[in-house]
Amino acid sequence: MQDSYCLITTALSQLKENAETATYFKYELGLHYFLESQWEMALKVFKGIAAQCLPQKFFQTQIMEVQGLAKTLKVSVNFISAKCEEEIENVPIDKMCILPCPAQLTIKIACCYFNMNQYELGMKWLLSIIIIHKKYSNFQSKAEEEIYQLVLKYLNRSSMKMLTYESCYFMKHLLKLPDEKLITIQEELKEYRESLIQNHLKIKKGFMDNFEASYIGDYLSSSLIILASHFLMGETQQACRIFENAELYMLKYSEQNNYLVHHLEYWMGRALMEERRLDEAREVLKSSMRKKNCVLNISNKVKIVLSDVEFKRSGTT
Repeated sequence: MQDSYCLITTALSQLKENAETATYFKYELGLHYFLESQWEMALKVFKGIAAQCLPQKFFQTQIMEVQGLAKTLKVSVNFISAKCEEEIENVPIDKMCILPCPAQLTIKIACCYFNMNQYELGMKWLLSIIIIHKKYSNFQSKAEEEIYQLVLKYLNRSSMKMLTYESCYFMKHLLKLPDEKLITIQEELKEYRESLIQNHLKIKKGFMDNFEASYIGDYLSSSLIILASHFLMGETQQACRIFENAELYMLKYSEQNNYLVHHLEYWMGRALMEERRLDEAREVLKSSMRKKNCVLNISNKVKIVLSDVEFKRSGTT
């Protein structure tokens, strides 16, 4: 990651006076800060890009439209206070550019604010994604639609804690991270998962005790990120253990969280295949396939892995 940072900053310095309009270089710079959890630096870069890529009309009506949307969706947040005020650069029309997926940029701005404990501004930009998707999207792409669906899911979640992690997962940023960063993420989320069990999802003698179903989403989400990161590091046994520990909670999932179980079963199937536990892998992947109507769907990927499992099973009989 440090090498890519050096390349980006070198390129921007070479561009000199044209650096301000080098939107794609700047985006990669912002992404570097984002993946390194340097929220203020990332936010500064991303807001500058937003000013270049979103029309002035969006910023002029943003608060008004967000207030109306929050009321329609029954989202409880106050957008009137001074906490929602922020400065946005006024970019001339001839300096504007087209960004293929503005929703991916916008959700990163929301994540930066949430990680900086500025909840109102985070919600302002999270709701703005719905507005952008409907009115200012440049291309109706799968990536754009997935971010939109993820936002709708989070408007019904009890916490925004997992939004950054899930955003990185669904935008495939986990694949770019070195092992040491994945280990850091695992440690953070294992601690958070334990706090969920102790405070909201306690199990005593096989029964749910002090159980708050609204936190199941965060538990399943953190399990997914931990499991996927173990698999990406080649730690398939650990990945299987994460899934097995989460199975009791998976029985309690609602329609709201079925996409998380769908992805958990996909990664578990891959891990079981690597462990040569082919019959178990087959059953888990078939279960994932049965959730083919959920949002953020990867049934095509599941089908490919299932075919590999069936091929390997045929070779063992």
